[in-house]
Amino acid sequence: MFLSIDPHDGLAIYDQIVRQVKFAVAC
Repeated sequence: MFLSIDPHDGLAIYDQIVRQVKFAVAC
């Protein structure tokens, strides 16, 4: 699984993870 997380965007990290996990599951 490929995760591209921007550590400078503290609040959006969780949203990025959720979004990419959903994308990975959908594939």
